[in-house]
Amino acid sequence: MNPLRFEVACLARARGSWIALVLACAPAIAVPPAMLLMRHWGASHQGLARVWWPTAFYLALTAQAAMLPLLQMYLLGDSLAGQASDNRLRTLLLCPVSRLGLYLGKLGAASIFSAVSVALSILFILAGGICATAGTEGWDFVLSRGYERAIPLGIAIYLAAQLALTAYEALVFSLAGSLKTGLLGVAALTGAMLAVQLGAYQSENFKWAGHLTFTYHYVHGLGFEILAGATTGRLEAGELYGKALAAFLADAALFAGLGYWAFRRREV
Repeated sequence: MNPLRFEVACLARARGSWIALVLACAPAIAVPPAMLLMRHWGASHQGLARVWWPTAFYLALTAQAAMLPLLQMYLLGDSLAGQASDNRLRTLLLCPVSRLGLYLGKLGAASIFSAVSVALSILFILAGGICATAGTEGWDFVLSRGYERAIPLGIAIYLAAQLALTAYEALVFSLAGSLKTGLLGVAALTGAMLAVQLGAYQSENFKWAGHLTFTYHYVHGLGFEILAGATTGRLEAGELYGKALAAFLADAALFAGLGYWAFRRREV
């Protein structure tokens, strides 16, 4: 079986994966009923269109972005560190598949989980916009804001950031011998990298060190200063956007490569 298909099938069969998906989408699921309640309580059409729905849009994705790395730690920890510690990885490696294919299958399944979470969340958020403004003047305002252009640009930044985080966590779990050491490793390494970069910001001679890894984007909100423009329909594909997207994709490639280097040297 194709490694990616196998890993996706494992996720689909696991009850924990479905619980994680519901948790990831929970902030967005709350948007439509919240908009209906506010409309029922007499919130103005313009207020819903201009303030409340864009605010709910931004807060829902911010909450989801905070949870997804934690949920990915659970999924990747079981897939990478967990399978190594309980010898499930040995069984998989008996199949005629390369370690590269096996690793990319695990990384790809985790990335698909993020993409599905984001896609479902966007659908719920858009449904919230319909609930808030359909049949009112606010609906015409929403349609005129340029969301058809801004939202895809925002989603690209969001997914690239999550891909970089997934690749980073996969690297740590590839190095870890167990789920516990992997979880501690993610926290310890992230803290150490942040400390180095924040210290580098204080020195004129070492400011360049603050731009080397994806933790730079942690300091700047993982692109959420850009995503905020998507929630109000004002995001454009300018120079800042291009730099951020390229940086996230470079981070993802860097950590994916290092993760595979660690994974193919693992004893099973």
